[in-house]
Amino acid sequence: MKTNQKEIQKKIFNSIDNFMLFVLIFIYSYLFVYTIPWVDIIGHDFADLRNYLERIEYLRMGLPEREFSGISILFSEYLWKYISILIGEFFDNHRAGLYLVSFTSLSLYSFFTFRRVNILLAGILLLTPMFLDLILGQIRMSLAFPTLLMAYELREKKISFFVLVVAVFIHTGTLIFIGTYFILKYIENRFEYKKLYKYAMFWAFTMVIIMKYGIDIILTAVNSPKANYSSLIESSSISYSLPWFLIALVLIAKATYETSQERIIVAFSITMMSFFLFASIFGVYGQRYVAVSIPLIIISISYLPKHYKQATILALLLYQFLQFKYWFNMTLV
Repeated sequence: MKTNQKEIQKKIFNSIDNFMLFVLIFIYSYLFVYTIPWVDIIGHDFADLRNYLERIEYLRMGLPEREFSGISILFSEYLWKYISILIGEFFDNHRAGLYLVSFTSLSLYSFFTFRRVNILLAGILLLTPMFLDLILGQIRMSLAFPTLLMAYELREKKISFFVLVVAVFIHTGTLIFIGTYFILKYIENRFEYKKLYKYAMFWAFTMVIIMKYGIDIILTAVNSPKANYSSLIESSSISYSLPWFLIALVLIAKATYETSQERIIVAFSITMMSFFLFASIFGVYGQRYVAVSIPLIIISISYLPKHYKQATILALLLYQFLQFKYWFNMTLV
């Protein structure tokens, strides 16, 4: 009888904890997206946001769109198209519809992160210019990647495959992240974890070479409108990407990992942070790959021994401050 009472009490407390977590996620996401006037603060609108608004208006007017067939359907991003159409139909202010997408994206990110890391610390570390630009500017990717994270949460269930497909039809760039996950999982099953992280760094270098010299060939072959797109975007400076690479090295050397889930999250973070530096060296755009992974990087840092974790968090906060200083100075010029 007492055992049943304890089980009932445990379920009640778990329900309360889950409810409070969702309340905190809602409050954080609402404050982040709706209450802080980011456009006024930085002095200009997010560049990609204007493109989304123009596309919504284009679709609302029923103007012609390209038809996809065969393998090119994978690159069609049909789901994002219909999200854009729905925003055009149900929101007089299309920006408000896009902000709802941002709110949803951040809620999914927060759900994945807050369950693994101190909520206050995670909430502060997520407030970086890079992550802000992702959530409020690169809205399509900001929705697609946390959708992948939800597929990861559901990986033991058949529905996870459907969630993966949803992410791909929001943004085809998710195919890179899906491929990276399965490559890292393959390595993890065959090598000890120290080799996993070295191979993760090697895969990051391989990704850069493929994107520098091979991705446009693939996109041209499937007649994708994004062919040669990478050459139009400037890469970040080495000084901007180097701090992330240093964090990757600290993770390789000092983090402790107890489960396969932890090892994959850390290996993925190492891959994306290493990719950013290699991309800067080869003149490939790589900032987005760290931006989408910032919640995973924060989780990975939490696996470090106490003193290394504290030092890395302090360094990241300093870097975060310098990013804001640089961001505001650039917008005031």
